[in-house]
Amino acid sequence: MQLIKNFLNKLFSFNTLYYFVLFIFSTATFYAMGMRSAVLASIITLFISFLLADRVSKRFFIIYLTVIFLISLFLLPNTITYESLSFGMTVALIETDIRESYEYLINIPLKNILISVGYIIFFALLLYIYIYIRKANTKLILANLY
Repeated sequence: MQLIKNFLNKLFSFNTLYYFVLFIFSTATFYAMGMRSAVLASIITLFISFLLADRVSKRFFIIYLTVIFLISLFLLPNTITYESLSFGMTVALIETDIRESYEYLINIPLKNILISVGYIIFFALLLYIYIYIRKANTKLILANLY
C-alpha cells in the first residue's frame, strides 16, 4: 500500500503537472507562431528553452515566458486565418494606419478571438502553477492518501 501511495504521489505531483502544462504551452506557442516545419524538434527545443530559463531565475523565466507569449498572442489570429506570417503581411503591418488596423480588428472572426482568450487563460494557468510551485512547502497533491 505504501508503494502505491508513493507512486501516486510522484505521478500526481505539482512538478509533473507543471512540466505537462509547460509542454502543452510549448506546443500551443509553436502553432500560435505559425511554424509548421520540424514540428517535434521545434516543440522540444522550445520546451527545453523554457526549462533552461526556469533554471536561471524566477524573474528571468517569467520575463522570457511573457515575451514569447506576447509575440505568439500577437500572431495567433493571423495564424488561425492565414496559417503563416508572410513577409508581405509583415510589411503591411508596418505601413498600416489606425483606420486600417480598426478594419482588420473588426473582421477577425469570433472563433479566433475565443481561441486567443483560451490561450491567455492557459498562460495564466501556467503562471499560477509556476508561482504556486515556488511558494509551496510540499509539492504533492495526494500527500494525505491512506
